[in-house]
Amino acid sequence: MIARGVEPNSVTYNSLMEGYCLQGDMDKGKGIFDLMLKKGSIVDVFSYSILINGYCNERRMKKAMLLFEEMTRKGMVPDTITYTTLIGGFCKEGRIDDAQNMFSKMKVGGPLPNIHTYSVLLDGLCRNRQIDMALKLFGELEGSNLDFGISLYNILIDGLCTARRIECARDLFRSFPSKGLQPDVKTYTILIIALSTKGLFSEAEALLRGMEEKGCSPDTVTYNTIIQGFIRNDELSRAQELIQEMMTKGFCADDSTAKMITDLITKGKLDPAFHPVEKKSV
Repeated sequence: MIARGVEPNSVTYNSLMEGYCLQGDMDKGKGIFDLMLKKGSIVDVFSYSILINGYCNERRMKKAMLLFEEMTRKGMVPDTITYTTLIGGFCKEGRIDDAQNMFSKMKVGGPLPNIHTYSVLLDGLCRNRQIDMALKLFGELEGSNLDFGISLYNILIDGLCTARRIECARDLFRSFPSKGLQPDVKTYTILIIALSTKGLFSEAEALLRGMEEKGCSPDTVTYNTIIQGFIRNDELSRAQELIQEMMTKGFCADDSTAKMITDLITKGKLDPAFHPVEKKSV
């Protein structure tokens, strides 16, 4: 463009900068940002947020915060996207206190948190095993006027299961009918994985049947999870039934399940008809 005498505008510069940031090439991304300033192009909250997001993705929070402070010094008002990006960045680094402080700033004087903000912080708390904080945040969310669906419940249920608080996850799951919620395949799969990991295979299979009765079809992850559990528990007849069911529905064994099945066939414990067939590329 420049070679043809056409000066790029801020939209062009932002798009180019975002491309470099998404590739993780922050030096080139920052170079475009500096060029915008040099050329007198409009550098706004959106421009800063692009670069801040790039640094957060690369876990370079010092650089991200320097930009945040710079934009506020220039009189720019960070938006919900900027704050949410920084909260996510702090969570990735395990800096929960900093993430919580940024969230508090939003509630006090910044743009109000939206569903995405709550989702990012809730996920960060769960991934960092801060389950009590996550439960408190979720309670705050339930008491707000924000409309949210099953995805945030899934984040919390997954966090509870990972923290081995399965009974608490069960209670939350059981509360769905009173809230008018319908669990999706991810909800069921999270719980089936947790139950299988704990050795509660019969309960996991009951949940599998229950989801089908309610019109929620299991997917390949659901089947592979419970099949692996039964194989590890040496309940081969039940595993075989589920392998057949999975194949009938057009799902395939993943690498871990395929290896387990192959080992059983080699040892003569499973019919060779169940040997996993690799999908051929067309």
